[in-house]
Amino acid sequence: IQLKRGAESARSGFTPAAGEPIYVTDENKLYIGDGSTAVQSLSALGGDLTMANGSNNRVMTATSSSAMNGEANLTFDGSTLAVTGDATVSDDLGLVSDDAQLTFGANSEVKLIHKHNEGLILKHTATGDDKPVSLILQTGETDIAADDVIGKVSFQAPDEGTGTDAILVAAEVAAISEGDFSSSSNATSLHFRTGSSAAAADRLILTSAGHLVPAADNTSDLGTSSTGFKDGYFDGTLHCDVLDLNGTEITATAAELNI
Repeated sequence: IQLKRGAESARSGFTPAAGEPIYVTDENKLYIGDGSTAVQSLSALGGDLTMANGSNNRVMTATSSSAMNGEANLTFDGSTLAVTGDATVSDDLGLVSDDAQLTFGANSEVKLIHKHNEGLILKHTATGDDKPVSLILQTGETDIAADDVIGKVSFQAPDEGTGTDAILVAAEVAAISEGDFSSSSNATSLHFRTGSSAAAADRLILTSAGHLVPAADNTSDLGTSSTGFKDGYFDGTLHCDVLDLNGTEITATAAELNI
């Protein structure tokens, strides 16, 4: 392939054919003819393209037909930005419109939706029967031993101005293994924790057998003197140290035992 070539001073007076290359030897520029534009009016490939704000790891955007700009903070003005592979964000990611959504799945059937001034909604959009939304907390541990925390949900006010105890975890629900997991056992208790003047600690425990037990002996009440449960039903033995019937304490040796 032979190219028309010569000095910049000779680049005039003819119109290259469509696709015909012209090389300027003293400026190392290459021009491609389009069949209608005079050679002196063609734009060089590469040589006439300029970029402002060039720096490492910047994204280039077009600012004109022959100029690019290196963007430190890229603003995308199109309606849709599609990424066909994985996207990695090394710092903050903001969805800055009310009701913004993150969708998941090939059919986008699961959505995480912003609710203005309240929080987030996790929604399964399928309308068929028995299509609930499910949130599963999983651990990647491969050897669960006794007292391992499998997952937990914590509640905290870390920006409380008074600090100290006020910014500690105030309440928590934790799933904790009761023993070593095996092919025949995944015994787990739910621990309900609340704080008073320290980080939230165990108050009630729902065991794998369904027993609801206090975290410590003789420390927790069921109801109060002003807010009680209406009725109680027990199909078994009720054990207590003192029985109070309408203000009268009944003991094993009291005369009031004969009712």
